[in-house]
Amino acid sequence: MNRQTRIETGFAVSVIVLGLYLLYGSGDINLGSGYDRIGPRFFPYLIAAGLLITSLMMLLESWQQRHDTQALSIEIFPLVYIASGLILCVLTLEPLGFVLAVTLLFVMISRAFKSTRPLRDAGVGLVLAVIVYYIFTSGLGLVLPEGILAGIM
Repeated sequence: MNRQTRIETGFAVSVIVLGLYLLYGSGDINLGSGYDRIGPRFFPYLIAAGLLITSLMMLLESWQQRHDTQALSIEIFPLVYIASGLILCVLTLEPLGFVLAVTLLFVMISRAFKSTRPLRDAGVGLVLAVIVYYIFTSGLGLVLPEGILAGIM
């Protein structure tokens, strides 16, 4: 088994573990009221099922390509930017607030896709984050962290 196949297999197994963990954790969610057509467990179960199906397909594909010497190479830097962006978003969500944390995430993901214009990416990310913030807070009535923009938002 070559290095790339091991990486792909390891990634697929990691996503399977994540899907199983989500499936297990979703069982602790209350069922909701009896009149709910779709209870609060539906979407976590749907996401877990999607993760499991996708990861099983990735695992099968990596096993089928294990003898293929012409396999595509994996670029590590986009993965590092995306993972770093997600970690940064989680760490800055409370202190900076939803809008700024998601703007930083957008800039990092844009960089992962080889964007060379961080100011433009920050502007687009800021506009999208503000729109999503108002949809979630005003339209859905959810409370998102305001962070340092507490007086402005």
